[in-house]
Amino acid sequence: MRRHPGWAGLISCVCGLVSHYDVYPANRPETIMNLAHLPGMLFSPGAGWADLMHSRPSRARLLATVFAPFALIPPAMILIAADDLGSHMFPGVSTATWVLIATTFLAAECVTLALMTWTILETARTHHGVPREYDAFVVAVVAPVPMWLSALALPSGSVPLIVACALAGLAASAFLIRHGVRAMLGVREVTDAGSVALIVTCAGALAWAAMIAIVLVPAMMHS
Repeated sequence: MRRHPGWAGLISCVCGLVSHYDVYPANRPETIMNLAHLPGMLFSPGAGWADLMHSRPSRARLLATVFAPFALIPPAMILIAADDLGSHMFPGVSTATWVLIATTFLAAECVTLALMTWTILETARTHHGVPREYDAFVVAVVAPVPMWLSALALPSGSVPLIVACALAGLAASAFLIRHGVRAMLGVREVTDAGSVALIVTCAGALAWAAMIAIVLVPAMMHS
């Protein structure tokens, strides 16, 4: 099968979300999150978390500069891997079906962002935090970045490598949640932050499993 180059529909979906969440005044100075700080954010509630607390970029800015580019990685990798791993495992699946699967996966990521924001907010509240919806949204946008990056292993066609990268991404996301709720949501106790990270990571793992099912079930039905 040939690779499908069209991504206009996927990008327009994200752009719609960006316009919806632009709730901050246009004349307020903002800075874009420095992703070079991401490794430090895995191990400390300072580093990049402090920059986010200080600059407080709007939701639209976070959606456009963090969510949109990184959330597009898994759907893009699904389409790329369809030429090799996909055609080997599911030879009967057409290009149009793979495009539909990738588009559905992106839509599921958008829904999951809202669900994870609510989960982080409520879990932090029950663990002595002082959460605000915006701060929970920030953590929900940043935390999945390692999981999205783990999808870069899909075109390799190596199942052990894909699984290893997925597990590493899940672990890294758990660390980001742990330090993010301490920095952004006022969960001061380390044990409380660990509990929040465990609960939210389990919820995120279930959501990730559901999104994998979005890929596998239609593929198996059409193979």
